[in-house]
Order: sequence, then C-alpha cells, then structure tokens
Amino acid sequence: KIEGNSIYSEEVIRQVIGLTPGEVANGQRLVKALSEDLDRLYGRSGFVQYEYDVAPAFKDNPQNPKEGVADFTVTITEGKQFSLRRLEFLGNTFTRDNVLRREVAVNEGDIYDKSLWEFSILKLNQLGFFDPIDKDKDAELRTDEERGELDINLRVAERGRNQIAFNGGLSGVGGSFFGLDYSTNNLLGRGESLSFQFAFGNRQKSILFSFTEPYIKDRPITVGFSLFTESRKFFGEGTILSQNVEAIGGAFGNQFDFLNASEENLFTQTTTGASLFASSPLSEFWRPRSRRLIQIARASRIGLSYSISRSSIADPPVNETGDTANFIPKVFDQPNITTSRLTPTLVYDTRNASIDPTAGQQLTLQLALAGIGGDVRTYQPTLSYTRFMAVRRKRSENPEVFGFRLVAGHVGSFGVTERIAQAQRSSLSFINGVPIYERFYLGDEFSIRGYNVRSIGPLVPLEVFVSSQKVEATNNAAGEITPVAGISETLRGQLRDLGTFTGASGSNSLLIDRQFRLLGGDTQLLGNFEYRVPIFGPIALAAFADIGTAFNLRSYGDQTFSTEFLGDLPFLSSLGGLTALAQRRNPQLAISPVSGALLVTGDRLLTRDQFENLRRVGPTDPVTGLPFGVQPIFLRGEAQTNTVARLSQSLFSKFSDYRSSVGGELRIQLPVVNVPFRFIYAYNPNARVAVLGEKKSLFRFSIGRTF
Repeated sequence: KIEGNSIYSEEVIRQVIGLTPGEVANGQRLVKALSEDLDRLYGRSGFVQYEYDVAPAFKDNPQNPKEGVADFTVTITEGKQFSLRRLEFLGNTFTRDNVLRREVAVNEGDIYDKSLWEFSILKLNQLGFFDPIDKDKDAELRTDEERGELDINLRVAERGRNQIAFNGGLSGVGGSFFGLDYSTNNLLGRGESLSFQFAFGNRQKSILFSFTEPYIKDRPITVGFSLFTESRKFFGEGTILSQNVEAIGGAFGNQFDFLNASEENLFTQTTTGASLFASSPLSEFWRPRSRRLIQIARASRIGLSYSISRSSIADPPVNETGDTANFIPKVFDQPNITTSRLTPTLVYDTRNASIDPTAGQQLTLQLALAGIGGDVRTYQPTLSYTRFMAVRRKRSENPEVFGFRLVAGHVGSFGVTERIAQAQRSSLSFINGVPIYERFYLGDEFSIRGYNVRSIGPLVPLEVFVSSQKVEATNNAAGEITPVAGISETLRGQLRDLGTFTGASGSNSLLIDRQFRLLGGDTQLLGNFEYRVPIFGPIALAAFADIGTAFNLRSYGDQTFSTEFLGDLPFLSSLGGLTALAQRRNPQLAISPVSGALLVTGDRLLTRDQFENLRRVGPTDPVTGLPFGVQPIFLRGEAQTNTVARLSQSLFSKFSDYRSSVGGELRIQLPVVNVPFRFIYAYNPNARVAVLGEKKSLFRFSIGRTF
C-alpha cells in the first residue's frame, strides 16, 4: 500500500519499486528501490526532502502453513519542490568561476534536478582540475522552505595543473639529445589546454605545439590545433660505397666518431605537418525524448579532425659540392610523401575522473581516412572500450578498483598512387599502400607489459637477390671498366650472360641473403586488466594481466623493392663483386687462386676439373701464377639488390599468435609531474624463448599509465 504520494501516482511508484503481489518479499530490493530509485525519481523534480517509511505486517498464509505473507505500507513524505536559487564554488583560487559553472547542467532559477546535478559533478571531475569531488560530502545544500529555493555551496580542491618531463642522453640513432615536455590543462585558469614538446640534439630535432579551447561563445564546442616538425639526420646505406673517409669512420667507427661526424655527410629526413580538430556534445545535434537516451547524448561527444603532413629526404650537403672523392651514393630513392587525413570520432564517457577514475566507462569509435588530397590512400577504424568499478571500500575516497581496456583496430588501403608505388619499389616504407609505421605492433608498458617495444607482430622473411646490367668482361678487378681484348664475341657474350643477374626471377637468379623482420600486422586486438589497491598517500599496488595479438586479417602477395643501379664495385665489394657472384651461381667454374678471376683458355671458360688438369700438366707462367694460355677475366658492370618481402610466408601472423603478460606494479604518484612512476614485474607465460629470444619474466621501470 502506498500513502502520502501526490506528485507521482501509486502505479508509477509501484513500477519503480518493482514488487508485485504474490512475489517473494525481498527486503533488500525494496529498500534499494525506496532509498535510491524513488529518491532519484523525486530528486529529478526538485523534491530534495523526500523521505519514506515502511511498515511491514506479517501473518500466516492460510493456503500454506509453511509460508507467511508480508504486507508493506509505504508512507512517502514528498516535501516541497525546490528551485536552484544560487550556486557558489569554494576553493577555486586559480580556476575561474565560469569554467566550473559552464559544466553545470542545472541553471540558477530552474527546478532543481538531482540527476542533472550528479551529471554535473561527473563533468567537473572529468576536467581533471580538482581532487575527486564527492557529490554528497563536498556539496552543502541549504533550503528555504518558505520560498521553495535551494542554495548550493560546492567545495573543490585544485590539483596540479601542469605536467613537466625532462629527457635526454645518448642514442645509437639519434646521437646526443635533450628534451622537454610541458603541458597544462587549465591555462590561466580558463580551462584551455596547451602542450609544448621539443627535443634537440646533434642528430634529431622535433617540436610539437598544440592548443585546445574547450568552449566557443559559451557553447561546449571544443576546437584546437597542433603544429609539428621533426628532422632526423642519418648515415645512408651508400656510405660504405663511398670514398668519403670521414663518413665511413663516423658510420662504422666508435661512438665518439659517430657523434662527431660532420653533418655534411648525413642524409636528412624531415616531416612537417599540422592538424585541426573540433568536437561537441552529441546533445547539441540530437535531442531524444527518452531520459535514458538524453543521458547518453549528454555523455557523448562527436568530433572531427583533419591533419596534413609532408615527409622528405634530402641528400647530404657534400653531394652538392661536386667533389667525387667525398660523394655518397644514394642507394634508395624515396620520394616526397604528403598525407592528408580526416578522422571522425564518437566518444561516450561516464568516467568519474580523467586521471585514475574509480567508476564509469568510456567507449571510443573513430575512422581515420587518408586520401582527401595527398598521396596516401588508407582507412583505419578503431574501437576502444574502458571501464572502471570500485570493488572494496566503495564509499572511501580511495577504493580498490578493477579496470579493463579492450582495443580493436584495423588498417588497410583503398588505392595506391604512383608516388606510393614508387616508394614501395625503392624501400619498405609502405606495405600494400599502408605506411609501415601505421601497421600494428604490440609490446611495451602501454600495451603488453612483459615484452619489448614493438616486438610483437608478424615476422616476414626478406630474401635479397641481385640484378645487373651493362656487364663487361675486363682485365682489371677495380677501377675504370676496360673491356678485355683478344677474345671472341661468342665468349664475350657467354661472360656477359654469366654476369647479368636477373633478380628474384628469370634464368640467372641468385639469392645472396635471407633474414627476418617485424613488419607489423593490419589488425590488432588488445585487452588490459588491472586491480588497483591504494596503500597510503601517493603509493599504490596493481595486479595486471595483458593479452593481445597483432596479425594479418587479409592475405598479402610478396612485395619487392630495389636499390638504384650502382657500379658493382664498391657496391658489391662485400660479396666479391659480379665475378664472385657468377662463380657462386656456377660453382663448377674455375677461379684464380691468386686474384679470384674467372679463367678462360681459347674460346672457352675453364671448369675446376679442367683447370686442375692443366695445373698438373704445367708449365706455369711465373707472372700470372697460372698455366700458360690461361687468361684471368673479371666481370664488371652496374648492379642493384632486389629484396623480396615474402608477406605470403609471414610467421606469427595469425589471430592465434597472441602474447600475454601477468604481474604486478608499484606506483608512486608524483604531484609535480602528475604522472606515476611505475616499477613493473611481468611474467610471460607464452613467451617464445628459444625461437625469438623473448624473456620469460622481467623487471622494468616506466612513467605514465597503461590506460
């Protein structure tokens, strides 16, 4: 029986309570419905003084002596309906009052809506400007029953708004460098975000600047931009082929030589770009009637970003001087690449904080499309779902929390422009039209914690072949090519055919090397699970489990890339030049024990057996060390290497080739940098120790959060 109600009918209240005559009397369910669900219903209409009383009456069931019957009389005290007269914020000494007020969904003068007030507390916590705000402890409600008005004083405690990190040292690729990362999420107390990153060194330079304005003309429309540039100087693969002594010493000498090599001998890769982005609550465009859908619209944001970047590689300055003694050959010819990308996003977020939340969930969907101008034609859908829930000490300020993150992503190409095709023919910078750095790799403290950075993904065999052209038979092993005289055109043609290699296919194909390289997958699935236990102050423990796989969802054909054609010496000097490769391809042929040349007599090439017979018969020319009548011949010309990425034979490229880690972390939150220092122990139950050298367990130190 329901008594005292006037705002809501008995039928509506019974629906909220959910108990019907004849059901088993569930006291816990009844109390929850009255203290939470019905309180929320009245609170939405401004009845903040709602109270209830339950009077149970128990009697025997005349139809079944073993059962009893319970009758409940629910008496409701609705109180007066209140409007919000005044909202005051206390404790925001730096953050401007309007920055907080614009996040509040209840306006002064409106009927007080408790659900909107709780949603406002959620939005304030998501700002990340304050310590966690408790909707009950930090909000003081004062009622004026005579006027039916309500005043709220909300107390906040501002937290550090800046994040600063320094880095620097020596790198085998980047040389010596120093870097600074600075960001603030509350610039001048206006709620704007600014970040600035730079790194300078003798091999690399990078600058990133971004700015975000969260409100435009007092509407929750966020806009921002970022600018970035990066340059990296490196020794080209043609350094070993040059006669530049200083460059060779820098590339292959000790660390001191490497760090002090002149930049005149280095190639420079430069990437410059910018992005624009905007987002808005979904409720700005969609106004559903259902209360549940209204809540979803308010907690969701839709966004759109556009980015454009250009990457180029410049030759060493020494190549512009015309000095052939110091000229460094260009082995791979990489064209300038422009990437133009548009990315729509949808984010549903009910987390109660932007940093270390204890409740709520976040769902993110995005689709990156490159191809509105530029050279790259790719699509990349991504789905991410994160959830947090308090498990123990739920009502304390620092509960024990279970959280997890699920991530799925895929990348593919819907076209290959001529410039990308040119890049694929000269390097492994693109795989089937997709930039190799956009393919998926797992492994590090932000994905699967027990594995090295980007160490999980398909492993592809790379087979290296040789092609050659303009081959001549000569008397000299090095220097200027001078065709040998005194041999027949038939023999000359035979020698040219021996030295003309046809790459990965054809009648004169020669495999000179085979290796394996991680080239990433087109799809990733990742799951991270954590149970976080606060210890005291800024110290916490976390048990974790990570599992994920980076694999190829589609089948790929093999992809071949080639160097430029260069003189066989010094290009193939490590392999002995075309002469040695011809003998390697035809092991029956004789070679000079003195010079390594092929041997001919008359109009025919000598085999090993024929040469040994001549040596036994003698006599030997004291000048050449060869039997009289035997002539040494070298093969010279231009050559290139042809590398075939056997994508069709990729290892560990299936969905079932997953990796996992379990372990624990000790986290220390530092107030100045606002990020935790982490000491991680990880055990890898399915590490491939023998095949890939992966570690079964490890300790590592890190800064930041996995999710």
